[in-house]
Amino acid sequence: MSVLTTQRLSLSPHDPARDAAGLAPILGDEEVMRHIGAGAMSTEAIADYLQRHADMWLNTGMGGWALRRSEDDAVLGNIFLKPVRDLPEIEVGYTLGRQHWGQGYAREALTEVVRHGRGRGIDRIVALVRPGNTRSIRLLLRCGFALEATVPIREKLLELYVI
Repeated sequence: MSVLTTQRLSLSPHDPARDAAGLAPILGDEEVMRHIGAGAMSTEAIADYLQRHADMWLNTGMGGWALRRSEDDAVLGNIFLKPVRDLPEIEVGYTLGRQHWGQGYAREALTEVVRHGRGRGIDRIVALVRPGNTRSIRLLLRCGFALEATVPIREKLLELYVI
């Protein structure tokens, strides 16, 4: 489990006890979660999500990180690097609180997680995105990802971006 740092962020592996309160307003926000999973998460779903990511670190050496602003330790969102359940791929995914959109935090975190993955020998990293999630698509393209295919996963058509 690696703590990653960027110019403005500290990415710390998910700790369910530490991260739940900071991530609740983000993962529970309908607008933030509109294109992610089943949408806004309940307190119980957030606890389960964080525990799954903490367990994933132990089982795969990959998982989720909380994005914390270095200057004040505020939780801004989260990001993960993990095996895809439905494909033989390694996936990156992220969420960011609405008040932090457009400030370059997601790009900074995504760039660092891709760098970290590459440093661990992961040559191919994918992102699965709903076609209507234009903000995320623009971010992926700015970070060097390219659309490879549209794939059916869990009864949804998702776009597969690759770097």
